[in-house]
Amino acid sequence: MRVLQLPSWYIPEGGMFCTEQSIALKQVGVEVHILANVALPWRKYKSRIYSFPRKPFFTEENGITLLRYYAKRIPLADMWNMKLWVRNTLRLYDMYFEKFGHPDIIHTHSSMWAGYAAALIKQRYGVPYVITEHRGRFSENSIESDELFPLSYHPFLYQAFENAHSIIIVSEQLRKKVALYAGENVPIYTISNVVNTDFYAEKKEQNPIRPFTFINANSYHFAKAYDVLLDAFEKVYAQYPETTLLLLGNGFDDAQFVVQLNKLRSKNKIEFKGYQPPEGVLHYLHKSDSFVLSSRIEAQPVAILEAMSCGLPIVCTEVVPSEIVTPTIGVRCKTDNADALAEAMIYMIEHHANFSSTDIRQFAVSVCSQKAVASQILAVYKQIIHG
Repeated sequence: MRVLQLPSWYIPEGGMFCTEQSIALKQVGVEVHILANVALPWRKYKSRIYSFPRKPFFTEENGITLLRYYAKRIPLADMWNMKLWVRNTLRLYDMYFEKFGHPDIIHTHSSMWAGYAAALIKQRYGVPYVITEHRGRFSENSIESDELFPLSYHPFLYQAFENAHSIIIVSEQLRKKVALYAGENVPIYTISNVVNTDFYAEKKEQNPIRPFTFINANSYHFAKAYDVLLDAFEKVYAQYPETTLLLLGNGFDDAQFVVQLNKLRSKNKIEFKGYQPPEGVLHYLHKSDSFVLSSRIEAQPVAILEAMSCGLPIVCTEVVPSEIVTPTIGVRCKTDNADALAEAMIYMIEHHANFSSTDIRQFAVSVCSQKAVASQILAVYKQIIHG
């Protein structure tokens, strides 16, 4: 069996879940290739666009063949960017076909817009495809998510979902919205994102006595609601002034965020560690007591799964699936509510000993380990190929 993974976004703009899934599938005997058409945000890369190759090229990474291509997005031209990305993806697929022929299955990551591109490939060549939907905007629990589905998107989403052979959602809270586009004839399965739970392991040594430390490992974005987290942490600081907050990722130089930060009494207890490779993320997870996520929009955050794999209890908003953060894993609270988030963080400080790091890790391994996820995806593939 040969599977072509087709992510809607990829490294350096995210997409590590595609790499992790490909590695997991390779371990169970699937030949996996990746077609990575990477759209680079203009503002972020306007001075660095030519540091990327300007033509498509094949490469080998982690023992997996990739066809990569980089292109710059056009500012303020959403639908034009989508159509251009899809057109380039179809050209890349033809380039891939010339070298390897058609795959047995195309596995796309998100309907927007790899799912739509796969629908066009199926229409042209008859290649079956699977969609894994990751986007938090499909979650019924994410506030403001309906605003992220303008009418112009609907025809392309219907075409992507209705023509898929199977759909995988990373949490149950995506099912209702996805089913509206997919209809009744396409099977929908719930399968977690993949985490390398062997790498993200529980720390064996106990942390020395020090202030309670929260961590968040997501770059700055409106959906992550860092404005809410800052307000909540200020309230936590009022009761527990020694508490520390570690923030990993980029984008914290946002002007509005900086203004808010500078008004806080607690700002000296907030430490910014910048972008971290996996080794750095693991290092800081091992220095922390709890992972806190203030998001407005989520599907199934990989960062939370990594923290759980290390045995950290979670504080998060209700956009995180309840089947992932159960009462034995952590505390969920109202979304976009600093008072509720602060209350949950204080509860975690005061009841941290009630959460078993070993049990949290074992649960994470059962849900998102490479073996657990790959076996479920392989079953979906076999059902498509054999009937």
